[in-house]
Amino acid sequence: MSILPRKAAWSMRVIRLVCSVRTNATFTQSYSTPITASSTSSLRLDSYFEASASDQVYSNNRRINSLIKSGDLNHALKVFDEMLVYDVVTYNMLISGHGRFGLRKQAFHLYMEMVSQGIRESASTLSSVLGICTDAGLYREGVQVHCGWSRSGLA
Repeated sequence: MSILPRKAAWSMRVIRLVCSVRTNATFTQSYSTPITASSTSSLRLDSYFEASASDQVYSNNRRINSLIKSGDLNHALKVFDEMLVYDVVTYNMLISGHGRFGLRKQAFHLYMEMVSQGIRESASTLSSVLGICTDAGLYREGVQVHCGWSRSGLA
């Protein structure tokens, strides 16, 4: 059992993992399987950091969701601004949250930002954005969104 704070314990695991990869040695911990540096060590390290990033996105998405549900959209936006990695779920929550609070044009701008970031839309995105376009009177933009999705096979 570790007595280090959670963040420090995580940092120590990363440092030990990197050191074991660099020294081409095997490092064993009681809570994990042995890590052996080999020709696939960079793949293991990449997948470790990728899993860590997805855990971070999931955690932040949960925070954003609870903040929006409690009516604190400004704090949810602060969490979003601090995030280094986003996904479609993050944007869907913020788009629907803006729509719920009557900030429909800002919601549409968030959708445009999501598209410009290269994040692929989902069916939930389509539903939220088309409803927001209708409520805000953005009919031309709604038709463009729907036509774009029809061409891509999403709608």
